[in-house]
Amino acid sequence: MPKKTEPWDRQKGESRQAFEAFSVYVGLGPIDRSLAATGRELGKSTTLMSRWSARWGWVERAEEWDRVGRLREDRAILEEKAREMEELLRSCPPPPEEPKRPLDEVDPSELTRRELLEHLHALWKQEARG
Repeated sequence: MPKKTEPWDRQKGESRQAFEAFSVYVGLGPIDRSLAATGRELGKSTTLMSRWSARWGWVERAEEWDRVGRLREDRAILEEKAREMEELLRSCPPPPEEPKRPLDEVDPSELTRRELLEHLHALWKQEARG
């Protein structure tokens, strides 16, 4: 089965020069991308760039390139965030145990930090259950 031609690949019938110009056009990025800038970069006229762009659908192809690039960037960011979250979870202490004494039987000023955390965790779980 032949490989699918992506929009940013050289299209069937597209000349080497037209594809080179398209590559420059795409490479300028969405902010600086223009037919005039592409022509300047290659020493060719804006008229020729306009003709090639219209014939070979540069705008649509470049938009697809940008869209796929954003998806790849988003995926990389999400993967990095997932790695960071896994690392954070590995470094966190285990959740506190259930309090050994009910809160109404304890003088809060006598609680250790660990006991206080256990009570806060228990209260949080009760709130979460509704």
